[in-house]
Amino acid sequence: MQTAIALFKTAQEAQRAVDRLTEQGYGDQEITLIQGGETSTAEKLMSQARIPEQEHQFYVQGLRDGGTLVLVRAEESRAQRAADLLTEFDMVNMDTRGVQSQAVGQSQTVGQNQARMRQGATDEAVIPVVEEDIQIGKREVQRGGVRVRTEITERPVEEQVSLREEHVHVERRPVDRAATDADFTTFKEGAFELTETAEEAVVAKQARVIEEVVIGKDATERTETVRDSVRRTDVDVEQIEGQTQTTGTTDFATYDTDFRSYYDSTLANKGYTYEQYSPVFRYGYGLANDSRYRNKSWNDIESSARTDWEAKNPGTWDDFKDSVRYAWQRVTGQR
Repeated sequence: MQTAIALFKTAQEAQRAVDRLTEQGYGDQEITLIQGGETSTAEKLMSQARIPEQEHQFYVQGLRDGGTLVLVRAEESRAQRAADLLTEFDMVNMDTRGVQSQAVGQSQTVGQNQARMRQGATDEAVIPVVEEDIQIGKREVQRGGVRVRTEITERPVEEQVSLREEHVHVERRPVDRAATDADFTTFKEGAFELTETAEEAVVAKQARVIEEVVIGKDATERTETVRDSVRRTDVDVEQIEGQTQTTGTTDFATYDTDFRSYYDSTLANKGYTYEQYSPVFRYGYGLANDSRYRNKSWNDIESSARTDWEAKNPGTWDDFKDSVRYAWQRVTGQR
């Protein structure tokens, strides 16, 4: 799925664009209209579409300024067609923030990376060569575990214990005998007490540790193979011969067998196919047939050749210059 995006100053112009898309068969599930203030919705959709940060901020700020955003999420060909349709309307220019009404605002997520024209002394096409890197790290995630709870329960306990009790009883017995000295000893006023005692049950509790529950963790390591893919932009550079080229120049195909032989003996282990090296040989072939460099040595033209190459393929001249030179020497017959 690809995304086409356009920012409009007014809701009316955005609605005109939506009406046009609807006329061309785009459904509600493909078109999203976001008016000013709905930045959270816009940010979520653009994050899902992987809009570059600079464009992301541009669209969000445009909404905050009262603009209206139109997003079309569809298959690649339909998204490209939607982008073309949106250019028919007055969209906000990303560089001038609305000073000019130009057909810009399409995300680079539509189609392949497209060349942008910069106006200066001369027009030049800048093609970004993009290559993805992959970083593989690791993070901790919770896989499970145990939860241990403690609770106190009660159970009834019943024990039998023997208890002793004393009871005082008074018994009166009729007696008829002569009083003795012992009797006269007690023949006086006084009080006599006899107490009763009894045993009662006493309960005492003592806590004892009868078991220990030990909770621990064991850590193990495993090796996991992570498989993914990374993308890169391959640029096919083809020299276009102009009218200043002399007639009768040998066609590039004439040297194909020789270039393939050089590739097999020298370049096959570089990690590129012959088809990927073909633009390099073609560039050397073009130098050899360029009227600006006719009858000049390699040392005379290398600086200019490097500059032209690096303008379209930054940072790669040192990797391919030997192959460029070989093609140039083969065509010119110089060594």
